[in-house]
Amino acid sequence: MIRFAGPRMAAGGDDLIPVRLRSGDRAVGGALSWEEPQSLGPFNPDGPFAGLTPPETVRVSRQLLAVPDINLTDRTWARLLDGTPLVTANRRGNGWIVLFHTSANADWSSLALSGLFVDMLKRLLPLAQHRAGADQQHNGPEFLANRTVMDGFGRLGPANTDIAPISRSAFDRTSASAAHPPGYYGLAANPLALSLMSANGPITADYQFLESSRPAMDIATGSRTDRALAPLLFALMVALVALDMIASLWMRGLFNRPLTALRRAVTPAVILIAGGALFLAALPGTGHAQNTERLETGFALEATAATRIAYIRTGNAQTDTRSHAALYGLKRIMELRTAVKMGDPVGLDPAQDPLVLFPLIYWPVPPDIQSPSPDAIRALSRFLRSGGIVLMDTGVNDSASDSLGLENPVSRQALQRLLGQLDLPPLAPVDREHVLARSFYLLDEFPGRITGRTLWVTDDSVGEEARVSPILIGGHDWASAWAIDEFDHFLEPRLPGGVRQRELSFRFGVNLVMYALTGTYKADQLHLPALIERLGE
Repeated sequence: MIRFAGPRMAAGGDDLIPVRLRSGDRAVGGALSWEEPQSLGPFNPDGPFAGLTPPETVRVSRQLLAVPDINLTDRTWARLLDGTPLVTANRRGNGWIVLFHTSANADWSSLALSGLFVDMLKRLLPLAQHRAGADQQHNGPEFLANRTVMDGFGRLGPANTDIAPISRSAFDRTSASAAHPPGYYGLAANPLALSLMSANGPITADYQFLESSRPAMDIATGSRTDRALAPLLFALMVALVALDMIASLWMRGLFNRPLTALRRAVTPAVILIAGGALFLAALPGTGHAQNTERLETGFALEATAATRIAYIRTGNAQTDTRSHAALYGLKRIMELRTAVKMGDPVGLDPAQDPLVLFPLIYWPVPPDIQSPSPDAIRALSRFLRSGGIVLMDTGVNDSASDSLGLENPVSRQALQRLLGQLDLPPLAPVDREHVLARSFYLLDEFPGRITGRTLWVTDDSVGEEARVSPILIGGHDWASAWAIDEFDHFLEPRLPGGVRQRELSFRFGVNLVMYALTGTYKADQLHLPALIERLGE
């Protein structure tokens, strides 16, 4: 039973409390008090809150004081900085009574507004799973908090605050599970190990929690430990069918006529071999298999742990470094100006990495672009068809003056061949009525390091219904305008248009991310006059 203090308990409580309380409540930080609101002190290392860190922002202005007693120290699980109890507890029969000496809302303290309050309640919930008859005589702390966790690779990592402490009396009977993963529990000076192996030898733990982190690759060599058996099994099936047909011909006595038997045996064999070759040719290529492998490994878990935007690695160290810094700068701007919380950017090889995990991919296209591999083209085509968005920046390392930054005919032809392989609809310039120009900011231009060029999108609108363009092409070199280092310093300190040009560049970046995350949401405003007219009717 978890109880909280309040005016009624201060006026006179009952006996369902873990410690004796003084009458009235203590007010700190009020108009008639010389004291300031109290912050939280360190938690009792023997209690269920061991390992939690009290935030400095939590303040307690009113509390109920406990009557000093010889057992008060043992029953106190949390204190204020001045040493007075904040949380006390005591056994009652086969259960526990836990008392917060402040209110459950923000009237007496700001504890209820902090994330610590949730973590404390999570730590208390396992107390409801008391086992009747458990041995209550033990040495050491009553609850063993998690210190380190072992992952699926056998590596020890830091503790997780969501892991509930284990009762010392029940620790020897506790098996590793998703609620209590293997690792060290208890005091840092003398921790106890919770292992996958039980005391009798065989593995009895529920180790389904390891499935998400199972090693899909050999740790020592970095190579895959599993193999695709489909081609081998299909070849075996073809061989068995051929043998079955030959045996059937032999049993019918057709082998007594050699030429007829040879003709009848060779014809189905040729058909089977041709069919097998076509089947194997239709199997996904190496790039698709590698994409599947990457989806099965921790890459997918890490990539989807937060919303991330990615960039295509070009092989040029300077270009790739700038692309990473640019998307990091865009991430910082999104966090400062919007409610979008993003993870760090990721560099991708389209022939190997799964693109579908990312809503937006930045592709710096140098003037000397080479045609990607067939696997990369297939992966990019699948990504564009499945709703992904690619921003192609042809202004990287370029100072040309045409609309795409490709005055060189060879470069222009290479880009045209690339777009032809992606099988895209015709392109059209972006105007101020496009959703991209008003997804967050109202924009008339989309500058980067270079300004005055055209931004192109696919022209696939039908009537008044706007659709998301899977690809955007421009020669503005947005990476140079967005790129910042870990100290928030611009890698390109000056732009031709000064601060105004950089601000508009970042505004375009914000619009771009919002466009990738929300699609044509802003285009719904086109229907606003019709809705107002219908409401009037």
